[in-house]
Amino acid sequence: MHAPNVAPLFAVIRTGGKQYRVSANDLIVVERLADPQGEPLGSGDQVAFGDVLMLTDGDNINIGAPIVTGAAVLGEIVQQKRSAKIRVFKKRRRSTYRRRAGHRQHQSVVRILEIAANGLTAPLRRGEPVTPETSPVKSARADKAAGAAADDLTLISGVGAAIAKKLSAMGVTNFQQIIDLDDAALAALDEKIGFKGRAIREDWRAQATELKAGGTPRAKIDQEAAAEKAEAPAGAKKAKAAKAPASDMPAPDGDGDPEVAPKKPRATKKKTEE
Repeated sequence: MHAPNVAPLFAVIRTGGKQYRVSANDLIVVERLADPQGEPLGSGDQVAFGDVLMLTDGDNINIGAPIVTGAAVLGEIVQQKRSAKIRVFKKRRRSTYRRRAGHRQHQSVVRILEIAANGLTAPLRRGEPVTPETSPVKSARADKAAGAAADDLTLISGVGAAIAKKLSAMGVTNFQQIIDLDDAALAALDEKIGFKGRAIREDWRAQATELKAGGTPRAKIDQEAAAEKAEAPAGAKKAKAAKAPASDMPAPDGDGDPEVAPKKPRATKKKTEE
């Protein structure tokens, strides 16, 4: 006697701009998954995919418009890796133009744990319960900085948006963390960012101390000083021009009015009678 031919439960999910057909216990390789702070999820972290485009349970097929309302797929991060390197070669004929480059895409290996048509009721491992209002990606690392409010690290001289993002990825999000760094830790942080000693030369710890106390950013102070220096020569020239007397003006007489030289009569030629 044969078992009845029942179609397995599977779903079509969307993540990273791509679609995947998944069933329970499947291993899929997707674009790298990260927490809301941009930090990659670690092995063992759970993730919920809320973009379920289609859900099939036996003969029941539910197609979303565009997603199936209330459905979710639970997965677990197995590994963070990079894809095999691809070679990029550019050439222009009849010239010496040759360009060679390589690229390895960041990827996440995910094991599918559960497909729920009515949403996930149990909370994610070390995360929060999945609701329509929460992010589809949750991680245990998302609450690392919950106890300390994040500061605007771009106020530190030499720290731009890109450097602030790198610091955030390394877990440095507020001024107190920079203040607590010792010389070795600050040097290691500087080397990892690739600043070549700039964090030590510009004394990030002193700047963080000043900013935490409510001081003015040094970059703003330097800009104001440069603006004052640029305006100073122009003002000095105007003052000097106002003080200097005109060289061709006659000296004043006793009444205080400048002396006016008498005009000489114009020489006229007399007509000679022939």
